[in-house]
Amino acid sequence: MILKKEVALGSVILLVSIMGCNLSQATGENINTALAPSPSMPSPATNTPEFSLTPSMTLSLTQSLTPLPTLTFTPPPPMVSVSLETNCRIGPGTVFESVGVLHVGETTQVVGQDGYGDNWIVRNPDVPGGTCWLWSKYATVTGDWQSLPVIASPPTPTPLPTPTTFAAFSFEYKSLGVGAGFICLLFNVNNTGTMTWQSYTFNVHDSTQGRTGATFSNNFIDYDGWCATTGSQSDLMAGESGTASVQINLPANPAGDHFDATLELCTGNTLAGTCLTQVLNSVIGP
Repeated sequence: MILKKEVALGSVILLVSIMGCNLSQATGENINTALAPSPSMPSPATNTPEFSLTPSMTLSLTQSLTPLPTLTFTPPPPMVSVSLETNCRIGPGTVFESVGVLHVGETTQVVGQDGYGDNWIVRNPDVPGGTCWLWSKYATVTGDWQSLPVIASPPTPTPLPTPTTFAAFSFEYKSLGVGAGFICLLFNVNNTGTMTWQSYTFNVHDSTQGRTGATFSNNFIDYDGWCATTGSQSDLMAGESGTASVQINLPANPAGDHFDATLELCTGNTLAGTCLTQVLNSVIGP
């Protein structure tokens, strides 16, 4: 009895083992069949995670301080005015040419000094952009002139030769006129010098009839044939001509008479200044 039970139990165990092996094989095959790709179906997409490296931004805050501008006080330039109208020249002194004038009430900028206090170098009030030398005698400067540069004087110009002045004239008989009881004798006067004649005294002696006429005048007056005034000049400048005349009482027609004429010309009125005298001996024409 016992032996039958043991045989039966062993048979059961063997059967179970065989079934287990078959099941494992079937199961394996089924798994492989399930996992094997089907030729008619695409392989499922494989979601492979992709990793993207994004550079990180680092914010750096740097504080920048802008310095404030430095405020520098700039004083106004020195200016000059005058109490009396003053010439402005290309150098110090009257030997230099005047190129401008600073009038009373005007001002101009001072740009330099001569180092002696006699002259200021200034903006030319009459020539924009130019400079000139201003005599300091009548000048008043305002502002900081002590820091102005010292400017050397330009070379002294060579003075022009002084023109020679001399007094000279010539005169000659011109014509005569007949007045009421007198004869007027007219003479041409030519200024051949450089000085101006302004007055004269005239003396004519008719040696044929023994008569004399004399006159003085601050004007050179011309007459016609009837001794009527036709023109007058107050002076005779260099190169000019005019008329000197004298009236004389003659009892007869003086045509052909001999005469002595003494003419004195002076550079000032009323025979003042430089005077020069000439004598003419001639014959009175018709």
